[in-house]
Amino acid sequence: MSFIKSFRGVIAWDLDGTLYPYPKNMSFHQHNDKVTLKVAKRLGAEFTSDEVGLRQIAHYYNTYSSGVMGAAIEHGFSHEQGHFEYHDNLDPYVLDWTVCMETITRIQSCRHQHCILTHSHYVWVEKVLPLMGMHSLFPKDHVHCLEDYDYQLKSQNPAALHFLMARYGVQPHQLILVEDSIKNLIVAKRAGVHTVLVTHGDELKLNEEQRDAIDIIVNTPLDFLDLLRGKAAA
Repeated sequence: MSFIKSFRGVIAWDLDGTLYPYPKNMSFHQHNDKVTLKVAKRLGAEFTSDEVGLRQIAHYYNTYSSGVMGAAIEHGFSHEQGHFEYHDNLDPYVLDWTVCMETITRIQSCRHQHCILTHSHYVWVEKVLPLMGMHSLFPKDHVHCLEDYDYQLKSQNPAALHFLMARYGVQPHQLILVEDSIKNLIVAKRAGVHTVLVTHGDELKLNEEQRDAIDIIVNTPLDFLDLLRGKAAA
């Protein structure tokens, strides 16, 4: 955590599950799986039943870190088309955006440069940022989606991080990645990037590799923003 006081660089925020929490009842994950199944079937994937299909989609998510990308690989349809249609069909109104209001104020008062690095498609980001009240905090040239870095998942290789470093002209030690995904942070740490895990209060059991990959663990984005401002996290 010692790097925080002297840090000068870019803070890259994951969007879904990080800047806002998923509902504790997991309704959003269930919604995601249903949308993925709908899109996969429309693009040619076949399942013996929707129940079987939903189990397969959950398996693809666990295997590939993305249900729709896993379905594209397993069923041979276009990653690009699946990615677009999935996000075009997601319903942003199943989420509670009021949780973002205090985060907005903290980011506005932060002297660091911020951007979003997400696996989402621009069609989703353009829906949710206005609902979050964050569209002015993250203009389009500070939002970087999966299509920007050739559909290379953050959990699989550092292509997204290399894209960011080139885009902002920074070195690994000048970049902080804030995520809810430990898989993504393991790759980032190997690339020399500072890492922050946002848990939203979830209890985690970490193995040694996971612990070594995380520089800072916080409950919420507010806690990390307080650290940046020199205040102790709650």
